[in-house]
Amino acid sequence: PIGGSFSRCAVNHASGVKTPIGGLYSGIIVVMCLLFLMPACALIPKATLGAVVFAGVVFSIEYKIIKPIWTTKRADLFPGLSAFLVCLFFRLEVGIFVGVGIQMCGIIYRASRPTVEITIEKDSVTYAPYLLIIPHQSISFPSISHVRTCIEKDARKQATSVSAVIDCSKLEYVDFTAFRGIKAMMEDFVRRDQAVFWINMTEGVEKTLGSICKINK
Repeated sequence: PIGGSFSRCAVNHASGVKTPIGGLYSGIIVVMCLLFLMPACALIPKATLGAVVFAGVVFSIEYKIIKPIWTTKRADLFPGLSAFLVCLFFRLEVGIFVGVGIQMCGIIYRASRPTVEITIEKDSVTYAPYLLIIPHQSISFPSISHVRTCIEKDARKQATSVSAVIDCSKLEYVDFTAFRGIKAMMEDFVRRDQAVFWINMTEGVEKTLGSICKINK
């Protein structure tokens, strides 16, 4: 940021200003205008001043990215479009707050609903069926309920002889609250007499998980 406002930063950037010291020169020019050019400046229409600000801000509008976003993931346009519409009828900071808030809600929602791939596979030697469970991202407090629900839903449909194999190859991080949820899930498997095996665990995940429940590898 070069100036104290969005429009001032945009105008200074369009003028080639690189550091905040440009505000010093702007202040000197304003003082000189007030001392010597005030009668002439009084005749400048407000529309002209608005046009100067608009000419500096218009270059910051990246309209070319709208088409690629529309063709790839249209949902990403919603925060920007919401911020634009709010800025038309309310103050600028309100529109920015709305856009950032919607984007943060989307990030939190995706973090709380991770993809859990669950398939029925067969052992290459015994041909016995087993439930292969692959969480596709790290598990934290907001997402453990969703992960546990998905696993329990499919596990209950299988016979007690069908073991569950949890592949942790994409599981880089699990916080302690999530581990408590995993412990409760393991207890549900024990009550159904279903065996659970863990594969491809990182050292950190294995150490923490082993401290709260028994794991089979």
